Amino acid sequence: MRIQILTVAVCLTSILFSSCNTQSSEQKSETAVDSEVSVTDDGAQNLKAGTVSKEQLEGMLSAYFNIKNALVDTHADNAKSATNELIKHISDGMHSIQEVAKKIQERETIDQIREDFEVLSQDIYKLIKENPEVEKETVYKQYCPMALDNKGAFWLSNQEEIKNPYFGNKMLKCGKVQEKL
Repeated sequence: MRIQILTVAVCLTSILFSSCNTQSSEQKSETAVDSEVSVTDDGAQNLKAGTVSKEQLEGMLSAYFNIKNALVDTHADNAKSATNELIKHISDGMHSIQEVAKKIQERETIDQIREDFEVLSQDIYKLIKENPEVEKETVYKQYCPMALDNKGAFWLSNQEEIKNPYFGNKMLKCGKVQEKL
């Protein structure tokens, strides 16, 4: 009986730790950045985000990383302040980014801000992917399968070391680098 209980405990512990370092096969592939849609010869749709300058992207990334760091530290007010800085760098045509930034400013709880941060991360990722020529620094796309009630979510970081903004100090190291941009 003891061996069975011990075996079950070891299995459950193993599952818990391994789930934190695996990629979800159901990751979201769409992002919410306002885009132009073009159709290729085979009928596939290509999304094209707006073009940004090097200075604009640097300003947006700096503000984004400050939001992420505030969430890592579980500071809602700091995340909102960093969002104010992000808004200063958003172009008029970036409606999705503008909308999510405004939502973050209106949120009352850190959990609400973290949900909106997922959308913001998708938008910023799309912007970076569509403007690789203006990107100056290395950006890491990091993913935690347990974020947002085990739905999974990614974020961007200027450091390779994992610091999870969805859990803060509760599960700071939960995640894995998915891509180096």
